[in-house]
Amino acid sequence: MYLYFFDAELTTEFFFIAILSGALLSFFIFLLFWLTNQNAIFTKQ
Repeated sequence: MYLYFFDAELTTEFFFIAILSGALLSFFIFLLFWLTNQNAIFTKQ
């Protein structure tokens, strides 16, 4: 029972970390694309 609980806790923690890192990664990629887009707009004018 203790081993099962520990395994479930570990899986939940890993799931949470994976979701958080995925969100951060997508946010940084979006920021990077936005910044490069802004640079392109600035160089166009």
